[in-house]
Amino acid sequence: MDYANMTREQLLALLAEKSKKATKPTRECFCGCGGSTQNRFVPGHDARFHGWARKVAKGDLQLDLVLATLPHDEARDEMLASIEHVKPKLAEEARKRAEKAAEAAANLRR
Repeated sequence: MDYANMTREQLLALLAEKSKKATKPTRECFCGCGGSTQNRFVPGHDARFHGWARKVAKGDLQLDLVLATLPHDEARDEMLASIEHVKPKLAEEARKRAEKAAEAAANLRR
């Protein structure tokens, strides 16, 4: 291209065209809040989502209720995977609490 013979307006139009960013399509937030995002979650809503997974794994929240609020199958699949991911962590936390309680009880008997 012969940039030397282009007018200022032509150069500006060419620059604007080349500098346009391709925008990612938006989709609904995985937590079901109705927010629109280019990623999976609106900022901060991943903590809400994973908190729900933790509560379901602990038995403090009904799985059916959570799944009904999620906007699409991909979010439901992610929730089920998150629940399975957190179960071993919860079991380990419970084991450590039991060990501490047993140790405290043993110290009281001394």
